[in-house]
Amino acid sequence: MTAGAAALMLEWGIVRGRRLTIGTLEIKQLMIRGAGRSRSQLYPNRVWGYGILDLYAAFSALGRF
Repeated sequence: MTAGAAALMLEWGIVRGRRLTIGTLEIKQLMIRGAGRSRSQLYPNRVWGYGILDLYAAFSALGRF
C-alpha cells in the first residue's frame, strides 16, 4: 500500500509536472504528516509506526510543507 501511495505521489509530482523536484525524503515527510493517529497511542510505535496511511491528508499537507 505504501509503495503504491509513493508511486502515486511521484506520478503527481514528476509525470504530471506539479512538483518536479519531489523526492523520496519529501514523500516520506508528507506521509508522516498526513498519517491518521489515535489519541490513545504514542507515535512512532512498533505496531502502527507513524500512524495509518492517509494519502488525501498527505496531499493536503503539501500546502503546509
